[in-house]
Formats: sequence, structure tokens, C-alpha cells
Amino acid sequence: LCIKDSRIKYYRLEKNSGAAQARNFGIEKAKGEFIAFLDSDDLWRNDKLIKQIKYIRQEKVIFTCTYYDKINEDGEKLGLTIKTPDKLDYKGLLFNSLGNSTVIYSARLLGEKMKIPSIKKRNDYLMWLQIIKKAKKLYCLEEVLASHRIRKGSLSKNKLSLVKYHWTIYFKIEKLSMAKSLFLTLYWIAKSIPKLVKKPKILRKLNLNKDT
Repeated sequence: LCIKDSRIKYYRLEKNSGAAQARNFGIEKAKGEFIAFLDSDDLWRNDKLIKQIKYIRQEKVIFTCTYYDKINEDGEKLGLTIKTPDKLDYKGLLFNSLGNSTVIYSARLLGEKMKIPSIKKRNDYLMWLQIIKKAKKLYCLEEVLASHRIRKGSLSKNKLSLVKYHWTIYFKIEKLSMAKSLFLTLYWIAKSIPKLVKKPKILRKLNLNKDT
């Protein structure tokens, strides 16, 4: 691809230092207006960039994502589509997680290229929280334009293993109160057990799916 299109640059780090460092290296090298990530186990639809960048330009928004679906190691669809509310603010994003490979933001409109915080897991989610503080809103293009591949042993497979990282993000980094941090952490524990919480009632109770 690099030979066919000079805009595509290929870099290889000397050693595996984790996703955060690799992404930050890519951010440093990026020269364009738009920042997006495509993890090795994920797929983009052929028209994802065209549609999403067109949406950003037409609507004059900074921070966007799309719907995505789940596939197995062989690329077969698992019949599961992950949808994000059409609009979220910081409060709403506390209760929603984005598909990392669905996000695109305008570094020009944001005013900077945001670096990924150096924690082992949920570093992408922490970055989205930092971005939305400046962008104010996240807008979702309501169309499946990416796929997340479920692999054995992947970092994101065991959702319960992420609990301590949610606590770290909310209490130690975002400086939320202990009560609110505990509440949010328990929310994510419940959400990690599909049979326990199929559709979290708290979203309806707090009306977080609507613009606030």
C-alpha cells in the first residue's frame, strides 16, 4: 500500500511497549487534520472514512463515532451490533464506551492532537473523556461502518478484568467523588454480565441517552 499510495506511511516500533505508546507514536507522526485508529483485530468498511469525514465537514462537528458489529476470528458476523446514542456529553460518556476503531476527531477543530494516557487498559476510553471535555459533544453516525473481531485472550474479552481500571479512571484521574466513582464502577460490573443487565435501566432513569 505504501508503494501504491505515498500518503500511507509504515512505521514499526523496535519493541512492543503496549497499545498506548504505539498509538501515541502514530499520533506524533500524523500530519493530517483527522485522527482515527484501526486496531489490528478490527475492520473498517470501505466507505467509512469517506462517510464519516463528510459528516464531520457537513455538520461542523469535532468528535464522532459510528455503530459497529462483532465478528469472530474467521471474520464471520456474530449478529451483535453495538450502538452509541446519537449525541453524548461528558456525563453521558461516563456511561458509554466507544468502539475505538469507530472514532474520528478533527485535530484542527479541537486545537491539538490528543495523546493517549499511559495506562495498560481502557487508555482509549480515558482519551475520549479528555477529548469530550474540549469538544463538548460526541456525535454518532448511526450506521455500522466498522467491525470488532473477538479473539481468544484479547485484552478486552474479559470485561470484569477492566473493573480496577474504571475505578482508576473515575476516582484517581477524573477526580470524581468516591461515591460517584463507586457507582460508575458498579455500573460497569453490572453491564459486563449480559444475563444480569440486558439493557441498563439506569440510562433511562438518568436520561443519559438524551442531550443534557
